[in-house]
Amino acid sequence: MALARALINKPKVLLLDEPLSALDRKMREQMQVELIKLQRQVGITFVLVTHDQGEALSFADQVAILRGGRLTSVGAPRTVYEQPADLAEAAFLGDAVRLEGVADAGVVRTALGDLTVDGPPSRGEVEVLVRPEQVRLRPPGDGAVGAVVERTSYFGHDALAILRAGDVVVSARVRGSELPEPGDAVSLTVEGPVRTFARA
Repeated sequence: MALARALINKPKVLLLDEPLSALDRKMREQMQVELIKLQRQVGITFVLVTHDQGEALSFADQVAILRGGRLTSVGAPRTVYEQPADLAEAAFLGDAVRLEGVADAGVVRTALGDLTVDGPPSRGEVEVLVRPEQVRLRPPGDGAVGAVVERTSYFGHDALAILRAGDVVVSARVRGSELPEPGDAVSLTVEGPVRTFARA
């Protein structure tokens, strides 16, 4: 009813302030689909305010990050997620592991091995961003970095494994059917290029 009242005057922009926050997950997903359909039918710009980063990334055509009263990033969801303005923004947008490294000629040496740099080559001491979806688990002793599973969180469709590799704690997304157990020895690799930031 509130939505119908707001739309009847045909505004140019409709502000939706946390419209799905009180709904359970399934209902939230259904309402998200309905809101997208409605927006396309009426052709009005919807501005959605949310603290649910996953909702923002999956819902919007454009994502804007407001921090300290300023817009720090505006862009397509994939661009904002994969090319964050800084480490604070990267951590806000999703799970991430920060590592120290030394970059040279498109490669950065870290505790998780030598990783390919995403973007222009940097040199010297940097901080490295590794997302859980980039971390792949393998059987122990295959030449990759050795690690031990500390704990797991099961979500049905997938799981999050928290691993310790020496002094580094890293998380990895794994399919639910391949869920390792706490205490398991594994090896890990990092797939794809990583983002680097100048070390403060």
